[in-house]
Parts: sequence; structure tokens; C-alpha cells
Amino acid sequence: MTKHYTQVSKSKQTDDEPFTRTALFFRDEQMQKLRLLSAAAGSPVAELVRRAVDSYLEHRKEEWEPLVKKK
Repeated sequence: MTKHYTQVSKSKQTDDEPFTRTALFFRDEQMQKLRLLSAAAGSPVAELVRRAVDSYLEHRKEEWEPLVKKK
């Protein structure tokens, strides 16, 4: 199985928000689908992943928001 590395580059910032670099491991089938969507949308795979994470976090907001308020 081929491992793919996705890294968010600090040099390509949007909305003046700093990025944190990380490595993600996708199954080959996941990466193939992400690349297809990336090409169709004209957006980098990293942007699609960020959008998916934003959607996931919004969906689970009731769980993480109280934890942020505790700090």
C-alpha cells in the first residue's frame, strides 16, 4: 500500500490565519477520490481536507465548545 503525505504549508495562508503543519495518512482509495474532487473543484486536496474538518467540528460543536470554555 502506498502512503501519501499531505502537509499544510505555512506559506499558503488564507484569511490571515496561521496553519499548523501535520501529516495525514489516507488509504489509496481515499486519496484517489480526493484528487478527483480536487481537480473538479480546482482546489488543493489540503483545502478540501480543511473544509471537511471544519464541517466535522461544526457538527460536533456541542462536544468541544464546553471544553474550550473551561480553559
